[in-house]
Amino acid sequence: MGTFDEDDASWSIFKNCDNLRQVIINDGVTKINPGLFATNHSVSNVLLPGTLKSIGKNAFSDTSISKIKLPSGLVSIGESAFAGTRLVDVNIPASVTSIGVSAFLDGYDDDNKTYLKTITINNPECEISSSIVRKGEDVIIYGHDGSTAEAFAKTNGNTFISIDKPQTTKPAATTTTKTTTVTTTATTTVTTVVSTIIGPDKECLFIAVRDPATATEADSDRLLDVDNVAYIDQQTADEKGKVTFSFIPDAVKDLAYMFISELNNSRVYKTVVDGTTVKTTWIDPKVTVLGDANNDGVVELADAILIMQHLSNPDKYSLHGSSPYHITEQGMINGDVYEHGFGLTSNDALCIQKYLLKLNPTVYVR
Repeated sequence: MGTFDEDDASWSIFKNCDNLRQVIINDGVTKINPGLFATNHSVSNVLLPGTLKSIGKNAFSDTSISKIKLPSGLVSIGESAFAGTRLVDVNIPASVTSIGVSAFLDGYDDDNKTYLKTITINNPECEISSSIVRKGEDVIIYGHDGSTAEAFAKTNGNTFISIDKPQTTKPAATTTTKTTTVTTTATTTVTTVVSTIIGPDKECLFIAVRDPATATEADSDRLLDVDNVAYIDQQTADEKGKVTFSFIPDAVKDLAYMFISELNNSRVYKTVVDGTTVKTTWIDPKVTVLGDANNDGVVELADAILIMQHLSNPDKYSLHGSSPYHITEQGMINGDVYEHGFGLTSNDALCIQKYLLKLNPTVYVR
């Protein structure tokens, strides 16, 4: 076990200490110097203080660390800081503003298999350098819609999963058996278990209803009727964003399930599971009329035209353009109908046109 003080002038002595197994860094330490524990293959356990702000280049590279809890106040992670380690799942707090090149580029086990499976980047505007993880769809990157994490995943060929959209799996039923000692006969209770993926440590409201139509109808007055609600509960998701609900259903087997989550970026998501059908809708309180780029209260061809003018002639029609009819900040929010949150593109104008021509049932495309 190693403990040390930030003012210790001889940190470099740890660089190749092969007998070092566990590292505990004292509270008060704000920085870990570059290469401090590099190539210490015996180091497998590290405890970081809540006061830590930066982790230097190659600080823990080529060690045997398999898990790490990064403190919520951490700001920067240096180049190759955890390269060549055995980390499997990494959760980067929202306080981190920059991640260096190859910071989590993992190593290989004895069978030449890689370690890292998932990495969650909670800051949607985090500055992400190249190759922080290896290329390939087998690495899953969790992040916010329209974030730098999503952009990096697309560039690096990784699988991206939004922590803003609930990723719902089909409900599964498990059976438990209870034996009574009086009659020595077995009675079986069927327990329904449903789960979804939302944001890490986020709240989720779960409602099981007997009439599926009440879950999909907007502002249904019958939704919370005592005869309609079979089960209701609220839970907090774990650090990976998974939240699970279990209950014993009544005689009605074909229940519909609702997951309601208020997540970052001011959106409220509702996911409804009805049999094998999964439908997710969202509300952004900042939007007045979705598709109304010119703020006149209706969705029309003029909205698509203004978006194209904004893109093709920004000096005149952008947010601070010279024309009195330039797009406004509210118009940019309303007009962002294609993958809402990514900003205005020609796809937004196209979606509005297809909606007006009745080629799309809704003005937005997720």
